[in-house]
Amino acid sequence: MIQSVVVSALVAIVIGAAATALWRAFERRGEPGWSALVPLLNLWVLVKVARLPRWVFGLTLVPYLNVLVIAGLVVRALRAEPTPAE
Repeated sequence: MIQSVVVSALVAIVIGAAATALWRAFERRGEPGWSALVPLLNLWVLVKVARLPRWVFGLTLVPYLNVLVIAGLVVRALRAEPTPAE
């Protein structure tokens, strides 16, 4: 019983940290931060921020391949130049 509570708490912390990091990364790139919380919209915005073609979004929907594609998207998005503030 206690193990499941501990594991659940750790999973919640990891998910919260990932959502916060994605939120801040989106805001830094000029995108709305709340879009990091919407399940498929966050991938669409991630493709947009990484400045890749739209068909890459389709690759994020393929099981097993999506892990590699999303990892590459995150790396590419973090290396992208920030959008200049208007």
